[in-house]
Amino acid sequence: MSKKKIWFLAFVMTLGLLGLILVQGYWIKNAVRLKEQQFKHLVNQSLAAVTKELEQREALVYVVDELENSETDSLAKHFHYDFSSRTVINIFTRTQPFRRNESIDLFSYPNQNLTAYFRQKITNKTVIIKNIMNKMIKEKPKIEERIDINLIDQLLQKEFAKRGININYQFAVKKEYADLVFKTGNFKIKTKSDVYLRSLFPNDIISQQSYLTLYFPKEKKYFYKSLGIMGVSSAFLTIFLIMTFITTLLVIFRQKKLSQIKTDFVNNMTHELKTPISTISLASQMLKDKGIGITEKKLAHISDVIEEESKRLGYQVEKVLQMAIFDRGKIKFKRKDIDVHLLISNVALNFEMQVKNQNGKITLDLNAKNPVIKADEVHFSNILSNLVDNAIKYCRTKPEIMLSAWNTRKKLYLAVKDNGIGISKKDQKRIFDKFYRVSTGNIHNVKGFGLGLCYVKTIVEEHGGSINIESQTGKGTRFVLSFPSNTKNHD
Repeated sequence: MSKKKIWFLAFVMTLGLLGLILVQGYWIKNAVRLKEQQFKHLVNQSLAAVTKELEQREALVYVVDELENSETDSLAKHFHYDFSSRTVINIFTRTQPFRRNESIDLFSYPNQNLTAYFRQKITNKTVIIKNIMNKMIKEKPKIEERIDINLIDQLLQKEFAKRGININYQFAVKKEYADLVFKTGNFKIKTKSDVYLRSLFPNDIISQQSYLTLYFPKEKKYFYKSLGIMGVSSAFLTIFLIMTFITTLLVIFRQKKLSQIKTDFVNNMTHELKTPISTISLASQMLKDKGIGITEKKLAHISDVIEEESKRLGYQVEKVLQMAIFDRGKIKFKRKDIDVHLLISNVALNFEMQVKNQNGKITLDLNAKNPVIKADEVHFSNILSNLVDNAIKYCRTKPEIMLSAWNTRKKLYLAVKDNGIGISKKDQKRIFDKFYRVSTGNIHNVKGFGLGLCYVKTIVEEHGGSINIESQTGKGTRFVLSFPSNTKNHD
């Protein structure tokens, strides 16, 4: 699939996902808005019920007080309303005066005859009604004397419970153009929550206006929480689709990149294999050409060329086959005790001539007190050879390579240090990826498949070790390999 098609597919998928997110967001927003409207309606209903009950309580107190004080009503002399039991009892047994905030209901006596009698007597007592109306019309006492904050709190709790509102609230009572009269302990004048305002005793004819103000500190959380399972499942589904979409895009682009890397690998492999094949073919043609005088010296030279190129060809093919074996997980190690000092010395000897040809040097720093490790000698030698080979290839000047070995109580360390071009921080994260090759700027003669360091890391980890890199661009690179001193791996 071409890049254009991938980007077009990503664009279409993005539009679809954005559309889904917008729909989900619109649904959640509308659901929250509906909850808010319902909530506000229920709160306003509760506040209306509270203020109405406060007003009714005050009105009934006026009625009962007047009946108690009336000299003309014989029933009022002998009876009064018991607020706790809602029954009429003998007035002479009353020991406490009527209180403004007591719960009373003048017209809900159990005795219907008594209720009818009250209604008839009150209707006929115009003087009593006149006195009551005068009390209700004249200027009322201060709001502080007319209300009780505890009573208001009880009434609010009762009304909220009726309507299923179970959330913490704060309220206060204030006069018009004046400071607060009463307030709960955590009430704040400035708040981000919606504030509900309700007039107290709105039917007063002559009185300073006062208000009941209330808000819910955790109102927003309450709305989202009230969405319940539907809201949570909708949010989870949206997040899941976003993560799936991102993962899909990453996989697509990774596969596209891997496809490009494999294409480059095939091109590199073709070039790498073509060079020794061409050299061997040319050498064989020289042997067949009778027109060229073949002396022993030329024959020896041609034989050396064929041998070296055959080894090179076999080495390249072996690397590819080894990585294929690793991918299938079928590699077998022949582990035995090996002396890493001796192994490092042999590797250095193999590259000594190549380094000297470039006027460089290779030095050893072998200080391991216990240099013996159980490992596969061939693969262990290969990982060191790969690192030294890279140190030579990626050097613009005279190569200076140091091979080191040391150990601690639990670890055996090997290091390969060079003065090459170095590796950038960006490339260091990917140098161990299969087929990945570091950009070498103007160096075009560096050949390879991008398998060397991947092979090194795999072999090191298969031996229970780890590999770290220390490098700066233009200042060389140092690879540090660490292995358990008491490694006991078996096939």
